Amino acid sequence: MPSTLPLQTGSQANGAHGSYLISKQLHRNIWRAVDKQTKESFIVKTAPDFLLRNERDILKRFQTVSSLRRLIDEIQDPPLLVLEHLDSNLLIESATKKLQSSEVKHVAKAVLQALAALHEEGIVHTGM
Repeated sequence: MPSTLPLQTGSQANGAHGSYLISKQLHRNIWRAVDKQTKESFIVKTAPDFLLRNERDILKRFQTVSSLRRLIDEIQDPPLLVLEHLDSNLLIESATKKLQSSEVKHVAKAVLQALAALHEEGIVHTGM
């Protein structure tokens, strides 16, 4: 899964709020990283600069929407976004156990709330 931008496991990225050690590539331009001081896990995203600027601007507008992943930090060189790391996701949870209807309803409600918040501002998420 090679990245289109120069980032690799073991590299370090320094942002305004922390220094991050890249620990694992999760997808083409998505990495797991660990804050070198706090040891907390984060997601680091690479993309062409204009795409990152657009995503950053949108995430900043919606920092208070709890069902959207939060922007934690920005790195200028190379351009990266540091995002909240979630310990699990629906795909992992549903593969390990049968989800209760209340759990499915909770997830569905969170997704719909996030989409509603975006749509209220005229933003359409095409990756659904």
